[in-house]
Amino acid sequence: MADYDLYGGKPPHVEGSDTSEAAAEKIVESAGTLQARVFAFLKQSGPHGCTDEFLQKNLKLKAQTETARRRELVLKGLVVDSGTKRTVSSGRSATVWVLCDDPVPKPVCKSTLAQLLHLAREEVEDLKREIQRLQTELWEALSL
Repeated sequence: MADYDLYGGKPPHVEGSDTSEAAAEKIVESAGTLQARVFAFLKQSGPHGCTDEFLQKNLKLKAQTETARRRELVLKGLVVDSGTKRTVSSGRSATVWVLCDDPVPKPVCKSTLAQLLHLAREEVEDLKREIQRLQTELWEALSL
């Protein structure tokens, strides 16, 4: 379920931090399973949803692990902020997360956007050439 097109093909990490990069590489094998666990628990929770703290407690995940996997689901358009808050153990209000009723297409990575932009520019140039050809043809026809 993990899809690192969201992050240019690699798990998210702090650029220039050896420990962050090592942790990101290590999580690759289990990230999909962890993400699926978060998704399944939210699905089971239905419209009631869950706070991050509740997900962490019930799935026995560290905060950094759970929030990263939940954020990936948000970026994919599968999970959304319900708009409600719940008080957590710290006494603070926390966002309640739910599955999206109408999932949106997942975001496109930068390299894909660059490819699409290149193709669009080529298409624009082709259209400009076609317009010039048609204008020339029209002028020639009018000159007869």
